[in-house]
Amino acid sequence: MASITDLAIQLSTGRCIAWIGSGPSIEAGLPSWKKLANEVLEACRRDQRRGFNAIEAFYREEKYPEMFDQVERSYGRPFLVAKCSSLVRDIGVTTPAYEALANLGFMSYFTTNYDDVLSRHIKQAGKAFKKYLNSPDDLSVIDVDTTPVLWKLHGELSDPDSAVLTRGDYQRWYRSGEGNGFRIFLRSFLARDRFVFVGYSMSDPEVLQLQEEVQTDLRRQVRSIAILANVPDHERERWRLDYNIDILPYRAADNDHSELSAILTSVYKALSIGSPPKDIKASDELKRAESLYLWYRFSPGHGETATIDALQSVILNVLVECPDGMTVETISAHIASDLGTQTAVYDTDLRGSLDHLVESGWIVNAKDKYSVEAENEKIIRAYERRFEDMVATLEQQVTLDAVNMFQVDEQSGPRFAKLLVETLIDIFQTRGREILRVAFEESSISPSGALDLIEIVWKRASYLPDPAERPVFVHFVLTTMFEPKGIYSTVLNYFAKVFFCIQALGANKHINSIVSDVISDRALLVDANVLIPLSALNEDRHDFVLAVIEACKAAGIRLYTTKLALDEVRRHASWALRMTEEFGTLSPEVLYAATGRGDYEANAFLKGFIAVDPSSRDRSFLNYLRDCFGGSYAYEFFQDFFQNRLGITVLGQETITNAKDHHRQEYDEAVAQIDHWNMQRKEEERKSSLRVDSEAESFIVVTRWNTIKESLPTEVASRCSYLTYGTTVGRLGTTLRDSGGMVSVQPEVVWEVLTTLNGRPVSGLPDFRSLMSASYFRMSDHFVDKERYRTFFRPVIDAAKAKLQGMHPFVQEVLGISLTDEYLEGYDTEDLPAVLTSLEGAASRKASLDEDVARRAIDENESLRAQLREFQEREARRKEFVAEQRRRDRERRARRGRR
Repeated sequence: MASITDLAIQLSTGRCIAWIGSGPSIEAGLPSWKKLANEVLEACRRDQRRGFNAIEAFYREEKYPEMFDQVERSYGRPFLVAKCSSLVRDIGVTTPAYEALANLGFMSYFTTNYDDVLSRHIKQAGKAFKKYLNSPDDLSVIDVDTTPVLWKLHGELSDPDSAVLTRGDYQRWYRSGEGNGFRIFLRSFLARDRFVFVGYSMSDPEVLQLQEEVQTDLRRQVRSIAILANVPDHERERWRLDYNIDILPYRAADNDHSELSAILTSVYKALSIGSPPKDIKASDELKRAESLYLWYRFSPGHGETATIDALQSVILNVLVECPDGMTVETISAHIASDLGTQTAVYDTDLRGSLDHLVESGWIVNAKDKYSVEAENEKIIRAYERRFEDMVATLEQQVTLDAVNMFQVDEQSGPRFAKLLVETLIDIFQTRGREILRVAFEESSISPSGALDLIEIVWKRASYLPDPAERPVFVHFVLTTMFEPKGIYSTVLNYFAKVFFCIQALGANKHINSIVSDVISDRALLVDANVLIPLSALNEDRHDFVLAVIEACKAAGIRLYTTKLALDEVRRHASWALRMTEEFGTLSPEVLYAATGRGDYEANAFLKGFIAVDPSSRDRSFLNYLRDCFGGSYAYEFFQDFFQNRLGITVLGQETITNAKDHHRQEYDEAVAQIDHWNMQRKEEERKSSLRVDSEAESFIVVTRWNTIKESLPTEVASRCSYLTYGTTVGRLGTTLRDSGGMVSVQPEVVWEVLTTLNGRPVSGLPDFRSLMSASYFRMSDHFVDKERYRTFFRPVIDAAKAKLQGMHPFVQEVLGISLTDEYLEGYDTEDLPAVLTSLEGAASRKASLDEDVARRAIDENESLRAQLREFQEREARRKEFVAEQRRRDRERRARRGRR
């Protein structure tokens, strides 16, 4: 799945063409394809003619080109074109989406829209371009390499011959020999250039066929990106495999495509480089980071003899600069100045830290003036030097990499290095504030993390005098953030911790008091999406989630869950069990389900099962489930496992039912709101009624905890939060109530509050930088160890590879394309079964399409023959009638003559 970051890189590091569909035009007040068809249908309904029932049937089946075919046959093409022209008339609305598209650095624009809204916005942006339609004359002169182009692939309604409206039009331009030049011309662009598809549903089977042919014949190293509405997860994977396109999804409902505008506008702002920013100084922040290096190095787990917390580290760095000693008041003032804290003059936490340093021999107290011992000054200075050496080594490595890997001029290398350090400081300052707000101000998690990152990097990049170096710098920084190695990883790890800590110190007087404010008098309701990895032994997140649960219990936080949550866990596990029983543990279906490929979401229990021992393929999945749940998978022992083994109390159903009844209106509102959000999803993505009920229950539990705890006499917590990886209950808290009050919180946040801030890191678990990168920068849905899956599914992968290598003649014959010998090298090994499936599917779809075309030709011929027979019958009856009339006339004349 693509991110906003990927889109920014795509636009800033190479030539790119925008392929624009109806999404932006809908925002400008123009109809969607469905609404356009509906208006045409209503116009036909007012003047019903022969074939109207077929028109209505095609509309209900959402076969709009076929519907327009029938309209054209029954009402004529002028009627269809005139009606559509009146509906897609540009009404002059200026939209953020089109403004951003016009101002972003696309070298050309391709559009299937009939309107001129895009053309108007490009002109308003002050950009010259040449507009082309789809005639052979236009195709012969289009040259995007020299002239900015607006190519209207489906023509304009003002030129009816160019308009691609009906199924017959699509056949003419994409299938028949008449459109061969158009098809070859379009295919050449799809094979060569990078595209960003914007608001284009990609529902045209002819375009998809071309895209699939290109993907099969030539796998580009840089994928195109499609910004599409309401795309389910399994579809995103199919697009990547079948069409080599990464999906950047957004949510849309009916005519509301505002989220698309937000994405485009945000990227435009991020990539708009103006004059260099003023008054940004990294030196002060670097000094603050240095003041905490002692805390970082002397934290438990580093093998040092003495332990220094963050505040004590800052105190030592303040005192070492004043050999004559300082009073408590002076120390407090310096800390407030250096770190922006609100530490009071006679703060007990500050005095407690000073007393600890005196007792441990770091400082001395003479007549209420504190100073550092001479020997300890050498240690502190040595750590200052270590920090400076670490940063200097990073700068040296950046300089070397910039010159050798990114072809930066040697004179620019040192400037790159200093700018990168300053950029990292900007990033972690922002991230520290964001996570601090989530954890301590009880605000909801912002989804704009990636966008903030881009804006920060581009702001720093504008310091570079050469505009050509700025995209290179952005790519360099993002690579450093996402794939750190060696000294990069060391510095990022430190910066992540230290700047988070600086924000924490600045928000309150002492870390321990912050932690106390967060965890005291609080219970946690644990969601099923946390219980699942907690139960699934060897799954990627298992050790971390287990550590979070143990840290909560050690801190005195009471843990609860619901019976519906346990039912969700069992449903997840039982579904995996059925998969292995139906297909076998060594099958492509289990591979897809374990890794989240195809139509499947990644299953935690299958992932954990494979990870136990990837080299062993004869294990029983049922035995694995028994191990996960303490030795038995019997339902009657399920609740006992969570309650007695893991210490998570299962709330009684009677307690929850009473709370729901007591707050029936709120519960019903929660169900209605979740159902409303649910209906905005694709049908296959919608939550089950069990999940809807579970989330609505959880919302009542956490927001009306006082009602729940009345039946829990041993419970003393006055507040309850929802421990979850999901967002629904948190959204309910902000949608249905004035104040969410930390309705939901993620395990990563709880982990940082209870360990990193509390000075008790646990070895062997993800460090803070890794968690931040995973949760904020990459927004990854799940992580898999690919080597484990390759090892476990080796027989399946080898069989697929062998079959693929033998498919050249088959593909050539059925799809009309060829596979090169290097074709398979572009895929990950574990993708090969899916590649095989997609190729076979493509062949099947191609055959089906050919059959459909042949069937339609037969149907059309049969329709013509029926019309001919009807005409011949009418003509025969007419001739018979005329002949009878003439016979009678002759008889009348004869009778008159005899008289």
